[in-house]
Amino acid sequence: MKIISYLNSGNSFPVILEKEGEQFFVKLHAGMSGKYALINEWIGNQLGHQLQIKTQVPSWIELTAEVALGDIHLEVKELIQKSFGINIGFPYQKKASEITKAEVAAIDKQTAIEIFLFDLMMINIDRTASNLNLMKVENEIISVDYESSLLCQAILGNKNLLAAERILQCFKQNPLYQEIAEKSIQQFLTKTAQLSIEKILKAIPLTLLSDADRTLLAKGIEKKQKQQWFLVETMEQLKSIKTETREAQKRRRNKNQADFRRRFKENP
Repeated sequence: MKIISYLNSGNSFPVILEKEGEQFFVKLHAGMSGKYALINEWIGNQLGHQLQIKTQVPSWIELTAEVALGDIHLEVKELIQKSFGINIGFPYQKKASEITKAEVAAIDKQTAIEIFLFDLMMINIDRTASNLNLMKVENEIISVDYESSLLCQAILGNKNLLAAERILQCFKQNPLYQEIAEKSIQQFLTKTAQLSIEKILKAIPLTLLSDADRTLLAKGIEKKQKQQWFLVETMEQLKSIKTETREAQKRRRNKNQADFRRRFKENP
């Protein structure tokens, strides 16, 4: 197992790892915002597949001191060393390209609707005009990056985050947001009623998710299925939500960046 490259993008400084002849795009847990980032990434991609949304295929990647680092930037090498243990990886797509802002309008309407409704399900607040989290592989649109989703935190913390105005503002600014006919929402909900979470949760390592929290998550997701994820109610709320000013967005981004730098220094 060896690190062959890294990407200077995102907080996690993802690396390209070669293992048994295969290449993986690996997000390093020391660069992510805690264990829930890994869990949400795992659940988001797995549930996406069940809903027939094009997402990535995740796998758990364990890094040890035996991994070959080669000639790699010192800062990245330190982050890798802090990430020994469980990380999350995806098959490396050499031909993948990021969707541009200009291409968003050309995305098939049904695809855009389903990705947006899935963002609501996952409480995925990280899809923005400057951070689309959409890539294209051989003309297929793939939705990526569910690490900033808040589904696990909402369930385990027993919080109704979709009632928070700041969260709703994020969704109103989501580049895929549009008013959606209730018929389309109900069609999507028909698919969510068939979701199976047991195997997905069972595959999460015990070091990340205790048996007690695993049970709570399973019950919480089952409850949300019965409540139809509050999608109809949330879409109605979004109609009256006012969005942030650019100045407010800038202040928030600066604060988030400062928080990340502080966490990195405190995690030797």
